[in-house]
Amino acid sequence: MHSTVAAYLSVLCWWCLCFVLVYPSVPVVQAAFDYCAASKDLCQPPGARHVVCNGRNFGSVCREPKLIKMNDRYRKQILEFHNRLRNNIACGYFRRYAEASSMEQLEWDPKLARMAEYNARTCTFAHDECRNTRKYRRVGQNLAINWFHGVNVTASQAIDKFQNHWYQEHGQGKQKLVDRYTLPSMQAGIGHFTQMIHADAHSIGCAMVRFASVMKGLAVTQYYLVCNYSEGNVYERPVYRKGKRCSKCKYGCSTGTFKCLCRKQH
Repeated sequence: MHSTVAAYLSVLCWWCLCFVLVYPSVPVVQAAFDYCAASKDLCQPPGARHVVCNGRNFGSVCREPKLIKMNDRYRKQILEFHNRLRNNIACGYFRRYAEASSMEQLEWDPKLARMAEYNARTCTFAHDECRNTRKYRRVGQNLAINWFHGVNVTASQAIDKFQNHWYQEHGQGKQKLVDRYTLPSMQAGIGHFTQMIHADAHSIGCAMVRFASVMKGLAVTQYYLVCNYSEGNVYERPVYRKGKRCSKCKYGCSTGTFKCLCRKQH
């Protein structure tokens, strides 16, 4: 009987965003850049360990691990979901939230994805202390993990479920909580959502692993998704600035699908 009953549970961390403060950055130049060795220059607070120091091997808790290759399909799935949400916020389509005067369109960043992979390979649902790159010094992060038994869940289905969980937090928030990201914003449990719509984030990179585990005596399969963003939630800073859509965009509104996001000048 139990073997035919599907068990599915998603677990999301309420404190899944690093509350990043603004620190002066120190340029580091190396021919073959060693992120682990450069932790002291890239990471705050002092002594924080860069995720690259984990190495590229799977963690000791990983059983039958498989790294899900972020191919074109998955990258498009993640970008489409995020940019549609960002566009709808910027357009003012949400009753609780005002239009955004300058909301960037997210693009995929391979370096952010690589940093996410170092975390994902641990198979441990926990934020790394530091994931900054030479280009991005305030990298934000969203995490999600689930387990299932007796039912097949594809990687695409898992990604959709994770993103929808993050998105659903919008109902717990209001404009005041995004005008300035403070303790009440954190306590409201909207950190994943605010990370997804952070106006100054223009790049994202994600990684996901699938692995075997045992939960409540059941042999289960788990997916663990890690997404890094070029800009994270910064304490006492706005998630986005309200105002007429695109009014503060350097090149005006996009002429593509997401017409309330800023047009990019490549």
